[in-house]
Amino acid sequence: RIEAPWRILTQLEQLFEWRSLELADGSLTSPLVADISTLLIIHPAELSAATLYAIEQFIFAGGNALILLDPFAESTLSNAVGAPRSSEFKLFDAWGLQFDPNSFVGDEAFALPVLNDNGQTQRHPGLIGVQGAGLSSDSVISSGIDSLNLGFAGAFSVAGDAVITLNALLQSSSQAALLPSNLILQTPNPADFSALIPAASKPLTLAAVVSGRPTSAFAPRDTGHITQASAPINVVVVGDTDLLTDRYWTQAQNYFGQSI
Repeated sequence: RIEAPWRILTQLEQLFEWRSLELADGSLTSPLVADISTLLIIHPAELSAATLYAIEQFIFAGGNALILLDPFAESTLSNAVGAPRSSEFKLFDAWGLQFDPNSFVGDEAFALPVLNDNGQTQRHPGLIGVQGAGLSSDSVISSGIDSLNLGFAGAFSVAGDAVITLNALLQSSSQAALLPSNLILQTPNPADFSALIPAASKPLTLAAVVSGRPTSAFAPRDTGHITQASAPINVVVVGDTDLLTDRYWTQAQNYFGQSI
């Protein structure tokens, strides 16, 4: 559950009937009821087996899901020493969907400009603005978007024996690479990341639609257990959560005491 009053969540509340599902020690405090059509899962970590089972069975029964993971969620940074925690979603292992929680995508072509300690502008390969060929024009989800900013995003791939398919919505440029997340706090100069990125590479998948009919990762727990998805699943996965935060997509101004 996200506690920060992000503007995008406020907008979602205006467009959809919205409810938060509470967790206690990684377990849902109430069941996933039948009138829920779509699950929005942001930065999951340490979900209990019972919660993962409930999510799996919801998806297998035809429910939709939007799942946002992050190898380096800036929104979780605090004054405490150490890096922000990364996401984990163990259902992906059973599906053959791969996401490295310890690596982020560095992209030279999509690097956004930032100010360094000397007040000079530098492009930062970890902070990227995906545009052009990086946005799929084949999907209604991404076709109307001109650009999208992400921060230290992760990448998805499919294992060789997977029964799912991955249809990319967002991709890196062909000047990108997966870099260790533990370098982020140790590397104040963005140029040091650039030196690790090859001049040409295969684009990496930053967000995608997952489809196919995976089988359950669990032994039956009740008589209604679904062993295999009844139809191709409809799950959207995104390798970044910081794109939801205000500073990545919105500008606010005070207009006669009202924020607009």
